[in-house]
Amino acid sequence: MKPRFYRYRLIFLFFSLMFIFAGCSSHDKKPGSFDKWKTLAKTSQPVSPVHKRDIGKLESTPLNNGLIKVTTTPSVPEILPEKEMQLPAMPVTIRMHTVSVPVVLRTLARIANINILLNDTISGMADIDVKNVPWDQAFLSLIDAYGLAYEWSGQILRVLTVKDLNIKKALLEARQDFEQSKKNHAVAMSKIKKKQELLEPLLTKIIKIHYADLKVLQSNLDLYLKGDKKKSEDENSTDETIALSGSILIDEFSNSLIIHATKSDIDKIMPIIYELDKPIKQVRIEAHIVEANSDAARELGIRWGGVGTSTNSNDRVTSIGGDMSAVSGTSLKNINGVDTAYDPLAGTIANLPIASTTGEGMVLGLLTEKIGSFRLFAQLSALESKGAINIISRPSITTMDNRKAIIKSGQDVPFQTITDGEVTIEFKEAVIKLEVVPHIINDNIIKLEIVTHKDELDWTHPVNGNPTVITKNAETMVTLFDGQTTVIGGLNKEKHTDGEAGVPGLKDIPGLSWLFKSTNKANEMEELLIFITPYILKEQNYSKKPVN
Repeated sequence: MKPRFYRYRLIFLFFSLMFIFAGCSSHDKKPGSFDKWKTLAKTSQPVSPVHKRDIGKLESTPLNNGLIKVTTTPSVPEILPEKEMQLPAMPVTIRMHTVSVPVVLRTLARIANINILLNDTISGMADIDVKNVPWDQAFLSLIDAYGLAYEWSGQILRVLTVKDLNIKKALLEARQDFEQSKKNHAVAMSKIKKKQELLEPLLTKIIKIHYADLKVLQSNLDLYLKGDKKKSEDENSTDETIALSGSILIDEFSNSLIIHATKSDIDKIMPIIYELDKPIKQVRIEAHIVEANSDAARELGIRWGGVGTSTNSNDRVTSIGGDMSAVSGTSLKNINGVDTAYDPLAGTIANLPIASTTGEGMVLGLLTEKIGSFRLFAQLSALESKGAINIISRPSITTMDNRKAIIKSGQDVPFQTITDGEVTIEFKEAVIKLEVVPHIINDNIIKLEIVTHKDELDWTHPVNGNPTVITKNAETMVTLFDGQTTVIGGLNKEKHTDGEAGVPGLKDIPGLSWLFKSTNKANEMEELLIFITPYILKEQNYSKKPVN
């Protein structure tokens, strides 16, 4: 029997070591279906467009048919006013006798290499003898001696008599007075025109609105007319009060504006209505919502003990580490030779099994042969579990330019509250919500305002039996090209659990700690990636049938 007994012990020891090494080993993570979405998230990065447009100055010209023509004038770079030129300060030496003043001035200009313009009224003879004198001092001394003045005209130094300078100033003042009189005349004519408009009869015009929001358009036009009249009042600064006349009403049944105003006011707002009541471009927004939940757990446990019989002074049977009650199991003969059944798992010296109660995993046990009046048993159990859930949804929605689109997916969770003995059930949303507002910049570039919202039920911290709601939000604004994809990530949760239980003191013995402890390791991960791709819908000719 002994060879068989030792063989069983060796087999048990071999499998025990396999269990221990398996519980301590780590597995390389294999790529899953979620990895391709992670790779796509790294490559789906937006870029900034390059500014190439030159708007320039917009000029609007009303046409006879009530339309408005907008033309663009290329912008001219702004020219900053140049600083006044300074006279040269270089040293100069000059000696001239009985020469005309214009000749002396031209000689000084040639020495300094500057452009000079002389008035034909400059005359007189001059004698000049200077040595190493700054140029500006020589020049100013000369013009002061002969009653002259100078001014810069760009890069040209102009010299003229004081009389000519006064005539020029008088002409400038006369021109300014003329411009002011023209402005006063225009103001007076504007006052007369406004008063004439007040005497105009009020006309009624019904305009069918096709695309614009009726109420918003009515409000904007009303503010435009009031603002235009108020501006005219402020500019005219008259003591008379000009009463506002006319009104703009809406008819929702026919989706029309009823304008009751003067002809001049109607002529002003008709081009505006034409520009605002246009088809609004539309954007199709496609989203890929990829949600991955994965968990991995590994447990290793041990149970061991023994049972034996002995007779005390009163001839009573006792057990050590086992239950001698009559239950199913392997029998032992007591001291009197009577069979007594026992269950090795009913009482153990070290009882550290795995946490699973469903019978999953693998169990290895050993029951030795009789060693005197004592028998030993041991049981090793191990469980490794993995789970993965990938949820991929591809919602698509079409919205107008500058209009919000909402995509929402989730559930309504009931919450129970008790007030004065009355039970009330309320429902709250636990959803993944995506809000996108597109702004079309041109036919190829679009700006998106994105708001993401994720609710998650947390049952680990309930309140009155109701779960708490964990909320995660992300808000951004991004510029994309038509058909380009952007990704929103970071709405993730990762949980690591590393537990150990065992016999105090014994579980810390190097090399033998596995006999007195059980281990439990678990990893849980939730990842969420949202891919958003906008498409600007192309315009279609009304003469053709729509294509589905």
